[in-house]
Amino acid sequence: MDERILYMEYARIVVIFIVLFAITIKLIVKKELLSRLAFSEETNKKINIVMTPIIYALLLWLLYFHYSILLDIPNCMSGNYCYGEGVSKSNNYSDENYIDRRSVDMEINGDTKRMYLYSCGIREGDRCVVVYLPHSNVGQAVLVDSVGDYKKEDR
Repeated sequence: MDERILYMEYARIVVIFIVLFAITIKLIVKKELLSRLAFSEETNKKINIVMTPIIYALLLWLLYFHYSILLDIPNCMSGNYCYGEGVSKSNNYSDENYIDRRSVDMEINGDTKRMYLYSCGIREGDRCVVVYLPHSNVGQAVLVDSVGDYKKEDR
């Protein structure tokens, strides 16, 4: 799997986490989030009361939805990827000439999985060789056999 794919996935999570963590530290240490606005002290308290649960909810959301990719860190470090040949069960071909992160249902070894694959456009019924991480199903797809009105060499 291309190392750039992993860097993009983990960089996105790390940036979000650092921003939310910095805001959380400010809330814990200073007991207020927005202190330099030209509002009255009472209005600042109300803003902080509303913003505090929102920030904590965002942190929990981050952990809940990205927990699986955090479990894949040891697999990334050791290069322990899953390989398989599968058939696409959904379409994602918004821009067929541009490699992008695409959410596709893939049937690999009789099991249908929602995968987040970096590839060119994928149509339903395309056979692809997939290299992916086991917990998060993030990976890379290479087209083997296509169905549809485009040619394989156009990709």
